Amino acid sequence: MNESITATQEQAVEMELTEAEEQIDASSEPSAADEELQQLQEALIEARVKLALLMCGAAKSKLAEGEKLAAGFVAAGASPEEAAETAVQSYPHLKLTEREVPVFAAATSGKSDGFAAIRGIFAKR
Repeated sequence: MNESITATQEQAVEMELTEAEEQIDASSEPSAADEELQQLQEALIEARVKLALLMCGAAKSKLAEGEKLAAGFVAAGASPEEAAETAVQSYPHLKLTEREVPVFAAATSGKSDGFAAIRGIFAKR
């Protein structure tokens, strides 16, 4: 009789272990909420990288390129702010460059301004 109880107990223990393993396997699979959380975290990091790039002086037209470069630094373990700063320092073409716009001025009065002849033509009509 002891042997039959022992065999029954072994079967019960084996069933419990199998159920526990199934629960562990089921819990290791990502749920929809976990996937959504992961997507939100990635979007937050992306937004932080964009903001940090702008704060470091990156040009808006180069923002997508800077984002890709900074993503590599983030994957290596840097914070989004550090990654953006490193990207802008390492790749200076990302920086916003201010150019002076030339100003052309012509005197609008008198006969020597270059437009006097044109004004004279239309003034006679």
